[in-house]
Amino acid sequence: MKVKKLLTVLLAASCLTSAFTMSVTPVNAFSPKTIISVVDVPEFSDEPYVEINGNKPYFTDSDITTDTFEIYSELDSLGRCGIAYANVCTDIMPTEPRGEIGSVKPSGWHSVKYDCVDGKYLYNRCHLIGYQLAGENANEKNLITGTRYLNIDGMLPFENAVDDYVDETDNHVLYRVTPDFEDNNLVADGVQIEAYSVEDNGEGICYNVYCYNAQPGIEIDYKTGSSSLASSTVSATGVKGDANGDGYLRASDAAFIAKKLAEAAISGNSVTIAKYPNADYNNDGKITAADSAAIAKYLASKNVPVVTTTKKTTTPTTKTTVKTTKKTTTTTVKSVPSVVYITKTGKRYHYNSKCNGGTYYECSYADAIKKGLTPCNKCVK
Repeated sequence: MKVKKLLTVLLAASCLTSAFTMSVTPVNAFSPKTIISVVDVPEFSDEPYVEINGNKPYFTDSDITTDTFEIYSELDSLGRCGIAYANVCTDIMPTEPRGEIGSVKPSGWHSVKYDCVDGKYLYNRCHLIGYQLAGENANEKNLITGTRYLNIDGMLPFENAVDDYVDETDNHVLYRVTPDFEDNNLVADGVQIEAYSVEDNGEGICYNVYCYNAQPGIEIDYKTGSSSLASSTVSATGVKGDANGDGYLRASDAAFIAKKLAEAAISGNSVTIAKYPNADYNNDGKITAADSAAIAKYLASKNVPVVTTTKKTTTPTTKTTVKTTKKTTTTTVKSVPSVVYITKTGKRYHYNSKCNGGTYYECSYADAIKKGLTPCNKCVK
């Protein structure tokens, strides 16, 4: 397996210039005494993240503190972000919805859309330290050009785990994010995220992961941020070979063609290009089993990532179990909403879709109760 070298930053106590005090105005966090370690990171292979150093963060004993701080590196000569480091706690978490961040154009930024990307836009302005954790809005030292896949499948589950943990315990979590820029590239290959819960010595939160700044089905030039559909699969009517019309070229399209041909053989009907314009993968003017075979052969030869239209629920393989005893309360509720809001990995449901500035998904109240979720102590009164 191919590997890339990741320069991992190990902070010594002398590396901090803000002396563990809360920094509303970000400062340069690191001195020349910063220790650099080279770590092997596998090439992206259709998984949003990999663990580093046995999933153990590189914090030292001198880092462990319950003092509140936020530190953001100065932008370099290319306008690129550096390390962002904070002791996440309720003191720095937001109390209002996130503001506009569209004024920030991170290094390598392009506004480009693809049908095969959830939400269409390839790039998001990715917070190094998520808004729900530190309440930073349009802070250019905390925003990088990141793919939708990095933002939602890579970073968000880890951010949610910390958010939920702090919400339930009121403890502190050391949280450090290091963007990985190769040479003079304007777009990062990925980000390293380290997190460690202080009061319980990492029993609640403890992980060290590398999240890939990639997007399945899209080729990215990390030097400039330009991009294109992988392997030129675009036709005039959409994605060539996208028989089922979901915006992707994948193995399910080959299966879809085979299914429609089988149904047509039974019913006596035909599978037409007029109805399935992108199913004629081999351009012979008709839809046959040869198209299905050609798609399967192409995907096998190119190792095109398999992409699903349903968002992947990624559960970090980290210690995120809160070992404090939960209070059992009995509440008489006169009326409840039919719809509540939850995170992918959270343990609580919310009435307010903007609570803590997090990213939430709709869920019926009944399903939330069945899942064993408990009410948020901020927005559910």
